[in-house]
Amino acid sequence: MAPEILLVLAIVLGAIVLFATEVISIDLTAMAIMVTLMLTGLVSPDEGIAGFSNPATVTVLALFILSAGLQSTGAVNLLGRYMINRVGRNPNRALALIMLVVGVVSAFINNTAVVVIFLPIIFRIAKFTRSTPARFLMPLSFAAMVGGASTLIGTTTNILVSEIYADTPKGEAFSMFEFSPIGLTLLVVYFLYMYFIGNKLITDRQQDESLTEQYNLKDYLTEVIVTPGSSLAGMHIRDTFLVEDIGADILEIQRGREQGGGTAASDHAAALQQDHVRPASGSSAATSRSSEGGEEGFAKGGMQDMWLPSQKEILMEGDHIILKVNVDDIIAIQEHPGVKIASRMSLDDEDLESGESMLLEVVVAPNSKLARKSVREVDFRALYGAVPLAIRRRGTFLRSHLSDVMLRFGDDILLETRKDRLINFKRTFDFILLQEIDKPVYNRRKLSLSVAIVLGVVLVASFDLAPILVASLTGCVLMFLTECLTIREAYRNVEWKIIFLLAGLIPLGTAFHNSGAAELITDNLYGTVGAFGPTAIAAVLFGITSMLTSIMSNQATAILIAPVALGLAAQLGIDPKGFLITIMFAANTSFVTPVGYQTNTLIYGPGNYRFSDFFKVGGLLTLLVWTVVTVMVHYLYL
Repeated sequence: MAPEILLVLAIVLGAIVLFATEVISIDLTAMAIMVTLMLTGLVSPDEGIAGFSNPATVTVLALFILSAGLQSTGAVNLLGRYMINRVGRNPNRALALIMLVVGVVSAFINNTAVVVIFLPIIFRIAKFTRSTPARFLMPLSFAAMVGGASTLIGTTTNILVSEIYADTPKGEAFSMFEFSPIGLTLLVVYFLYMYFIGNKLITDRQQDESLTEQYNLKDYLTEVIVTPGSSLAGMHIRDTFLVEDIGADILEIQRGREQGGGTAASDHAAALQQDHVRPASGSSAATSRSSEGGEEGFAKGGMQDMWLPSQKEILMEGDHIILKVNVDDIIAIQEHPGVKIASRMSLDDEDLESGESMLLEVVVAPNSKLARKSVREVDFRALYGAVPLAIRRRGTFLRSHLSDVMLRFGDDILLETRKDRLINFKRTFDFILLQEIDKPVYNRRKLSLSVAIVLGVVLVASFDLAPILVASLTGCVLMFLTECLTIREAYRNVEWKIIFLLAGLIPLGTAFHNSGAAELITDNLYGTVGAFGPTAIAAVLFGITSMLTSIMSNQATAILIAPVALGLAAQLGIDPKGFLITIMFAANTSFVTPVGYQTNTLIYGPGNYRFSDFFKVGGLLTLLVWTVVTVMVHYLYL
């Protein structure tokens, strides 16, 4: 075996491991691959940077901007609100409408963006239909995946495979609806399967109404009282052993209560039941500030509540403090003189919510700049006026030592936040809120313009009036000129890691071909299944692609398998289009794991799913898609 082949195969193996484990981000992995290929001489510098000017990369960038225009004007959100009004209390009608609407919309808008927009809508629908979000979130993700595979602009993988085919001697870029007959058939098959079978396979883990119970936080939230004569009295919060030695998060202080007057949590809950709200300025129940610039509290009858108090706040005798600690630290608190554990330690949502504060669930967005930063580095208290209470990641809960946890895309975070700081979450692109803060306002003129621009791009590309690259770039310019989208919004909404992923991986396909590695694998694969004909080869290609895309990026999988498909087609003397379309559908329909596709990762935490749920529901669906694609490719292309 030639040294070049061994080197390329070693790089490919390393890439698969890095993509699967995400030791470093996928875009950084791709860039490292590109640099390694150039340093080893497997590709020339021109070939190494060719991914940045590749039509697929530029087209994907333009399509991200078009999707951002529709998001910015609220076009998809308005459709989602229409769905809420139509489903009523019927969960089956809601399921059918979700799959139908999302499947169609994802054919023309980036499917990850569609899932991001529909996440809070799904939670509202679940509440209205008295269902668990899990019943709708997996169908949402799968519908977005199948719908995105139905048109040329539905996913980045479609654009990439189209350009790979266009680079072949007799090939040309796919038309807008080249493979839509297969995509629409799959959408129908998916709809019937999920409605009648798959939906019943989703484990109905009833989510308690209490978020503290969902995240199993009750053993981590503790109430302590500063006793008379305590050394803590007169100290800044930041200087106490609670913060310096234990690292506790101080969530609330209640002041002005007599020692025997009950716990802060119980009085807090009682106040909520009496519908206390922050009084107007000048009333007898006046709002006050802490002595050292702490956050605003609620004072009534000599009592003062301070939610998320400043680290500069000075403690006083008799203060009731609600804090978040590790279970082991409770013993240390009990043994420390000057504080005592309150008699009742079972705290719930009511104890953490008030006229000033609330519990909020957010998901780390796909292009969040906070991903791969620790909770300590983010400093939620300073940036967002919030304290992280727990993180749900891939079916597991992280509650201890949160400050050291490195955030990842798809993490579901439970926060306590001040209501007057919610605007910080609305302004950031780093989080997806799982509940609507207020009713969105739409500019209907801009909304109509953005829809018209996207529709124009689709029609121009469909009738071959201009290449999809030219049509999509023209659409971007029109979005900016009509002020449907600003340049700043475009920069924020583009999934740059996908752009760098494509730019970094395209040279790998070149090296795979130039080194002879693709030819070696092609010869061995042809010797094994070639005698069974092109349909059998298509089925094998689907299976290999499906397995790989379950553990690594679908774009990376397509780039790796495409040269093999081209080699097999050459040996058979047939047009490679059928094989490439097979690979495309296999890469786009990764149902069996929550980590193989972005949309699955997004709904994994919020749906409270387990890894086995995807295998159970997605396994049979994968077999159905495998069969349908193989049969239709056989009749249409082979």
